[in-house]
Amino acid sequence: MRTVELFLLEGSYVGGEDGVVVELYGRTRDGTPLVARNYGFRPYFVLTEPTAGVRERLGKDPEVAELRDLSTWVEGRDRPALRVSIRHPWLVPQYRDTYRRPGDDTSVLACDIPFVHRFLYDHGLGLTIAFEAEDEPPEIAARYTIPQVVRVVTTDDHDIRPSEPFRPPLRVLSFDIEN
Repeated sequence: MRTVELFLLEGSYVGGEDGVVVELYGRTRDGTPLVARNYGFRPYFVLTEPTAGVRERLGKDPEVAELRDLSTWVEGRDRPALRVSIRHPWLVPQYRDTYRRPGDDTSVLACDIPFVHRFLYDHGLGLTIAFEAEDEPPEIAARYTIPQVVRVVTTDDHDIRPSEPFRPPLRVLSFDIEN
């Protein structure tokens, strides 16, 4: 296991065995390109004041990975809520539309942020990050054109975190202008 510092250039995700894998593309301090794969972060949304029927329906849904009760501050008061973690981020809009109560825009929360941005936001990450890493096996690394592909190691003692800012040597700048 080694510590990696990464200047983020892009993020994406792919479907995995039990959900989704967050892919973070970037360059190390010395400019080496690297892909960091993070396992275990699930897409979620929050339902405020869910009914018993909604809880039961979600509890039987095979796409739902976890239900967790919480309290959330909405419109000047604490409201009971349910954090619903699902297996695939591309289904969040469908669940949002299914469970949003007509006329109540606050009935479904945390459902409009793209999945990779949600990952970065929930971990308090910015442009430069640090984490402990292990090399991915050759069969996974072979899926990428980048020579270094690592797995982010997450334990009670180690997690992905912000690092001191740095700017690696960059070679290409690309952006899309739409009118």
